[in-house]
Amino acid sequence: MDEGLKYIRREAASNELQVLELRRHHGKDAFYLRLGFRHSNVDLSLTSRTLIQLSTDLQLQSECSEYLRGVRRRAEQRSPNHFMCASGHAIDVEFDWPIEAIPRKAAGYIHARATDLKTGNLARCSLTITYWDQLRQAPFEITMRLTNRMRGLIDSGEILFIPVDRLPSEVDVITLEAPPATGSELVRVKEFLKSKVYWLGFKQGGKDAVVWIDDPWDAAYLGVDGQSLAQAAEILEAEEFVELAGGMARASRKLLLQSEQFETGGTRSPSTTERAWDLFISHASEDKDGFVRPLVEALQAQGIRVWYDELTLTLGDSLRRRIDEGLVNSRYGIVVLSPAFFDKDWPQRELDGLVGLEVNGRKVILPLWHGVTKTDVAKFSPTLADRFAVSSAEGIDVVVERVLAALAETR
Repeated sequence: MDEGLKYIRREAASNELQVLELRRHHGKDAFYLRLGFRHSNVDLSLTSRTLIQLSTDLQLQSECSEYLRGVRRRAEQRSPNHFMCASGHAIDVEFDWPIEAIPRKAAGYIHARATDLKTGNLARCSLTITYWDQLRQAPFEITMRLTNRMRGLIDSGEILFIPVDRLPSEVDVITLEAPPATGSELVRVKEFLKSKVYWLGFKQGGKDAVVWIDDPWDAAYLGVDGQSLAQAAEILEAEEFVELAGGMARASRKLLLQSEQFETGGTRSPSTTERAWDLFISHASEDKDGFVRPLVEALQAQGIRVWYDELTLTLGDSLRRRIDEGLVNSRYGIVVLSPAFFDKDWPQRELDGLVGLEVNGRKVILPLWHGVTKTDVAKFSPTLADRFAVSSAEGIDVVVERVLAALAETR
C-alpha cells in the first residue's frame, strides 16, 4: 500500500497536483484522497486492494496517470468538479465516498449531489453499484461513470433541481447502469461545447477563463470520441465562437454576444409549444372526488391538456418517473392546498419539484386553496401564502377562468 501511495504522490506532483489530505476511511478498507490545484480540489476513494495492485500493475498505473492528467486539465477550469449537461445545466458534482455496502446484497451505494451553477438549486440521489460493476471497471473509471450517470439523469428529468431549503428528507435510489451512449451529430456536439465554454469558462471566471475541450469524460457522456470533440471545437474556432490554445478554449466576442440566448434558454427545458401538457395537477387523493376530478373535466372542456394521474398513469408505470415526466413537461402546476395535502408527503414532493422549475423568473406554481385560509397556508409555507391564489369556495367556473387567464400569459 505504501508503494501504491508513493506512486500516486509522484504522479500527482508531476501533474502539479498537491495531495491535500490522505487518510483511511474510519472502519473501512479504503483510503480517502483530496487533490488540489491552485484554488480547486477533487476527492477520490481507493481500496487497499487497489493501492496494493497499483504498486506493480503497469496497466493500472497507466490508468491512474491518465486520471490524474484529466484532473489537472479540468483544474485549469474554475473547478475540476464542474461539468456541462447536454440539457444546458452547468453543474458541480459531489460524491460521498466511500461506496457503502448494502446489507445482504452483492452491491453498494454512494450518495451523489449536483448543484446547478446558475440557480444554486440541488439535485440528489443515491446510485447503487453491483460488485460486478466495481470489479469489471477500472477503479479510476468509476468516478467518470458516476459523473456521467448523474448528467444523464439530469438530462432525462429523472432527478430534479430543488431549492436547498425545500429539499425532501428522502432521496431517489437509482442504478448506476444507463442505456448505452449513442453517437451525437456534429450540431449537438458544437452546441454542447458552446454551452460549456460559456457556463464553465466565462460565467465562472470571465472572458479569459478556459475549459478543456477534448475531455474523455465528455466524450463518453456524449457517445463520441475525443477526436470528434476536437474537430467540433476547430469548427467553432473557424466560425469565431471560441479561441483555442493547447486543447483549451475560451469564449470569443461572437459567443459572448449570444449571452442572452444562453441566459434565457440555458436549461433548455422544452419550449411552451413543445410541452406535452398545459397543467400538472398536484393534489391529495382525498380531494379527488369532491373537487379535483370535476375541475379537470371543466379544464378539458376548455381544451386544456392536463397531466392528471387518472388520465396519464397506466398499469405497470413507474409512478415516480411518470410524475417527474409530468412535472418537466407541463407549462404550469396547479397545487391544490388543503388539509389533506398538508398531511401527506408525496404531494409535497411534487410541490418541491415544481419549485425547482421556477428559474429565470418563470412562474410555474398556481396555488389553489381548498378548505384552507391564508393563515393555514402560511403555517405550511409563508412563500406560498404570499402568492396570488384562487379559492375553490368561489366555484369551479371562477377557478377555471383564473387558470385560463394565467395560461394566456404565455400563449
